[in-house]
Amino acid sequence: MLGGFSAFKAHVTFGFWRGKDLDDPEGILQQVGEATGMAAIKVQDLKDLPSLKVLSDYVKRAAALNESLEAAPKAAKKKAAKRPAPKAPADLSAAMKRNKQAQVTFDTFSPSKQRE
Repeated sequence: MLGGFSAFKAHVTFGFWRGKDLDDPEGILQQVGEATGMAAIKVQDLKDLPSLKVLSDYVKRAAALNESLEAAPKAAKKKAAKRPAPKAPADLSAAMKRNKQAQVTFDTFSPSKQRE
């Protein structure tokens, strides 16, 4: 995601998803919250609107930043510990031994359904 627009009664913003890491040679970016990496250009009047050349430059640099970060290797996700296969209660196991179709049906259930 590169960025987005937000419209309000008194202003509009053009935010960059990774704006915190984006160079800001024109000094036009404002941080969006403390916990996010977003930064935005706030426009309250047409005079606040950067030139097309400046805006185009910011968009191109934001796209290049995204591409460089996407090329970086991602951290390996931890795999959840595998749960042991569920064991049917003794009375259910005994009943399924007497009815093979019931055993076949039970065996097709997912492990979570078998636990239920």
